[in-house]
Amino acid sequence: MGFLFSIYSGISQINSLYRRLADLETNVYKRFVVLTSMSRDIFSKGLNSLEINMFKEALQLLSNHKNGAVLYGVIQRALDDYLSNICDLSYLIQSYQKPLVSYANGTVGGFATSLVSLANVSACHKHSRMIFNNLEHGIPLLGGQSCLLAMMRGSLGEYLVLTGHELVGADLVWSGLVRRYVSPDAFHVMQLTAERQVEMPEKETEFQLQEHFLQLDSRYSLDRFEWLIHEHFNRSSVASIIRSLERGVSAKKLRSNSSINAELARKWEMKTLDTLTNHVGRHSEEYDIALKLIREVKSYKLQVLKTLDISPKRWIEMRDFVHRPPVSTNDHKTAMMFHSIHSELLLESLQLEVASWLGYLGKVLQLPSGDLWSQSKFSSHPFTPCYRSGFSLSSLPALRRLHPDFDARTGCDHDAVRMKRFCERWSDDFLQRELFLMQRILT
Repeated sequence: MGFLFSIYSGISQINSLYRRLADLETNVYKRFVVLTSMSRDIFSKGLNSLEINMFKEALQLLSNHKNGAVLYGVIQRALDDYLSNICDLSYLIQSYQKPLVSYANGTVGGFATSLVSLANVSACHKHSRMIFNNLEHGIPLLGGQSCLLAMMRGSLGEYLVLTGHELVGADLVWSGLVRRYVSPDAFHVMQLTAERQVEMPEKETEFQLQEHFLQLDSRYSLDRFEWLIHEHFNRSSVASIIRSLERGVSAKKLRSNSSINAELARKWEMKTLDTLTNHVGRHSEEYDIALKLIREVKSYKLQVLKTLDISPKRWIEMRDFVHRPPVSTNDHKTAMMFHSIHSELLLESLQLEVASWLGYLGKVLQLPSGDLWSQSKFSSHPFTPCYRSGFSLSSLPALRRLHPDFDARTGCDHDAVRMKRFCERWSDDFLQRELFLMQRILT
């Protein structure tokens, strides 16, 4: 068993986490990997807002300086590399080839929601909390968060990001953000039994993990309100959502949904309206962009499902299937199909998130129209995941020749130039010179 701990997500931590996950994925002595935190208070707060703000302020300062063109280009390339590594980490977690138990051990905020929810064995318990609070700290939806929100039922994703509502415990599973309910005591048992699992096939390991999955011990707190959330939060903008909440739901729709009465519905609407206006404040444009981003991913999802001839009813069955272990051949086919669709949606959302934020950033910094996005490498070369062969680098000459990347001219089981660039990109000091440069520029 590989055990990793996550606390905070600056570029050094992102690189370290990617490197360790990639190493454990190809380690034949590790049947599964656990990603969690040391403390039960906080899993991770997400991206480092200081780093994000340094990029913003440095670009703004250099764009207005007559001699800042060269340094502006350096910082812009660094921002592209920064975003690339974030995207690659999210894709690695979603496409992980071994069981990856990402455990929400405490509060999960911002980008860290992707670290948990994208994993194939995302897990939580009573003390787990999740909140999409990026925009409060000036950080956009990144790392596939728009994909997570677009995959949720109805307009639940829009509700969570606009109101900052915090989901707790079993609600994370009920909402679809997390797949499994696991007690924190289970990890001690996992450690004790990890050694004997080395002798088992990898598929057997997946069944062994199912022993630790618990039944949900509480009801879904938003169960009665999901239809009401969709009624108000399926609007095109924050302003139209506010107007809808002010008007209230019609009596006809209340009669057709007998889960709540008119008094309770109106009380919920006024409370949500107050929460929404306080949460959004004067930054409605940023929330409108987030809303538009979620809708674009949803629209792309509908295109994919239409191309594959998957009906809405069938999609709901596939989406709910992740909470049940596959048994039959058809079950495995369904699981593979869902995973492939999820991967496609994630790749699209990663590209859309970067395009959306760079376009908005160029506007806020009063740069020439589309300047930041048009000069970004993402505009001409859409995000492509970092190559993973699926094989560890072996020191045994006999195995080197069987490696898919073996080069007879060099006798190496890897491309030396590509490996050098790979090591530079994922080193702990990657972009540290650029971050230090930005500190010098801003002081």
